[in-house]
Amino acid sequence: MSPWLCGLAATLLSFHSDFSPTAYAPIMHIQPRLPDRIAARAVQQMQLPPEQHQLLTENLACYVSNYKPGFQEELDGMQGPELLQRMQTGWAQGEHRWVDKIRRDLSKPYSDSQVQQRFEELQGRFSSESQRLVAENQGAFPAKVYVTGSLVKGRFGAHSDLDAIGVSKNGYRPSEHGAVSWQLTDDKGEDFMLKSFMEARQVEPGQSLLEIYSQGLSNKGLQLLPNWEIRRFDYPQRQPEPQPQTGMMWSFADLP
Repeated sequence: MSPWLCGLAATLLSFHSDFSPTAYAPIMHIQPRLPDRIAARAVQQMQLPPEQHQLLTENLACYVSNYKPGFQEELDGMQGPELLQRMQTGWAQGEHRWVDKIRRDLSKPYSDSQVQQRFEELQGRFSSESQRLVAENQGAFPAKVYVTGSLVKGRFGAHSDLDAIGVSKNGYRPSEHGAVSWQLTDDKGEDFMLKSFMEARQVEPGQSLLEIYSQGLSNKGLQLLPNWEIRRFDYPQRQPEPQPQTGMMWSFADLP
């Protein structure tokens, strides 16, 4: 083969390599990271089938990841009942809300199917309540509806509530708390409310929230299949969840 053809062949091979479908594919981390290992051992210690408790395992890993790194390493070296006990005593290792969530979920562990039941319950309540709020105010209240909290962040569990924000141009009403916890404000308080919760998705009254929840899970490396089967495809690097700067940082579901 002539030198010119050899050079052309090398160029084409290089071009194909640079633009192959896998050349720019995201790098998946298929091994559990430190918080994931701790959570998996906790679920194992409670003698729960891991394949039926993937959401519980994920949520526990999320909470643990908000502890100080040194405390996470300490937990990683523990086994048995000592691990479960120590996980619940991290008052000086991070925000107290994470200890509250760990204590709540360890005292009343839940399966993936129970998370599904809770989601469907709150979806029904949200649909009826958001539509009622609009109807009661002749289409003007709330002018906007947002969902936020654990559902958006991908850490929704069987003990979670659904955090919703309603914005009205016709004035302010006191917040309503229940399985669906409403924060109701006027348009002047909208920016403050959104900054308080930090992550919020605007939705239509009565809208299905499954896509929003699925996206939150996907950000955690989990795929929600149509039959509510959970599949792990990645262990993304976890970052501590930032504390809101405007004062509102929890809902009633954060309590034990």
